Amino acid sequence: MTKQEITWVDRLTMQLKQGKKVSVTFDQIFSPIHWEDAVQGIHQLCLLNCRGLYQLCGREPLSYFAIASKIVKELSLPSQLVEAVSLDAWNDGVMRPKKITMSPEKFLKETSFSLQSIEQQMESCLRSLHVS
Repeated sequence: MTKQEITWVDRLTMQLKQGKKVSVTFDQIFSPIHWEDAVQGIHQLCLLNCRGLYQLCGREPLSYFAIASKIVKELSLPSQLVEAVSLDAWNDGVMRPKKITMSPEKFLKETSFSLQSIEQQMESCLRSLHVS
């Protein structure tokens, strides 16, 4: 796996497997999508000659903490490796929104595309790291 191919989930999984404690936000909620779904979704929009604005994202809103917790559970690692922190605690002078979710409904309706669930996305990521 090249450096460009490593995702946040890949990096997080590697840190957890090494027994490193990670701090992740529990209050920033987003709509994660697997990169393969994003690429195939854009391709599908092009093939169908779709026009307009589409939100290409996952169906399940999650926090970074929820994802890290799922990884820990999947790998049977101690839950203490994941520390939940508030986005407010970063104090780095950058204002970040807490709710950054989107809805893929228009995209799904017009393309009949099937997005991977978060469990399928995680299984794919873990498989790519040879840990499933």
